[in-house]
Amino acid sequence: MPKPAHNPGRAVSMRFSAAAGTYHRRAKIQRRVAAELLALLAEKSAGARARFAPARILEIGCGTGVLTQMLAKAFPRAAVDAVDASAAMILKARKRLAVNRRIRWIAADARRLPAADKYPLIASSCALHWIRPLAGIIKRLGAMLEPGGMLAMAVMTRGTFMELNASRRRVAPLKKSRVVLPAQYEIINAAARAGLRLRMAKNARMRETFSSPEQLLKLLHDQGLTGGNAPDRNHALTRSELLRLAEDYRRRYRAGRGIYATYRVFYGIAQKKFNHSETQ
Repeated sequence: MPKPAHNPGRAVSMRFSAAAGTYHRRAKIQRRVAAELLALLAEKSAGARARFAPARILEIGCGTGVLTQMLAKAFPRAAVDAVDASAAMILKARKRLAVNRRIRWIAADARRLPAADKYPLIASSCALHWIRPLAGIIKRLGAMLEPGGMLAMAVMTRGTFMELNASRRRVAPLKKSRVVLPAQYEIINAAARAGLRLRMAKNARMRETFSSPEQLLKLLHDQGLTGGNAPDRNHALTRSELLRLAEDYRRRYRAGRGIYATYRVFYGIAQKKFNHSETQ
């Protein structure tokens, strides 16, 4: 009997489900990114002729509700549809934010949401880079926007965990990382092909410090990030390789008594064109 084909999307969902119990308390970077995305959305909306007050919001990759909670507070009259592929993450978020009746929690694959549903605002933070192909999900979200509606996204891009990837290449050059992150130009091109006009774009580089490489690796495990989003080619590191990776990392990327890791984030506010024109 042939071996079942590996499904990266399902594998990512399963890992996030397994990490649901630890994800929220370890989501320091995710909180920073979500807060920045909301601030940029508010800043961009402030220049509009009328106050931006969407009646409906769709959030993609809500996880445990980090951005969801911020959206509900920023737009107190909006109904929020919060979607995540992990039912365990949805359950965790529902328990945390049970008092807010304006949030509808949906466990579903974002790539299969009905395009007939239209929203004035779709938001996603630290999630779209896990959905492949990226151009496909951005096209689907563009189709779900009302004319003039906005897509607010924060996407981890190539260069995130550059130190970890460099150590991995030195220790195990034949075992490529299974995490494949998009480049900025891929996101911009995907938005253009989806009929979206990029109203704001910003790149950010952040560093977080850890007491040791082992603490960094545990954080990635606790957040369900260790398995990647590319097809599994049996590239997992052995125990001895992990020990050598930690030593290489500790030697090359010191910060005080610990080590540092780099995150690169693309923030974008894209607007759906009115009748394929670039009307304000």
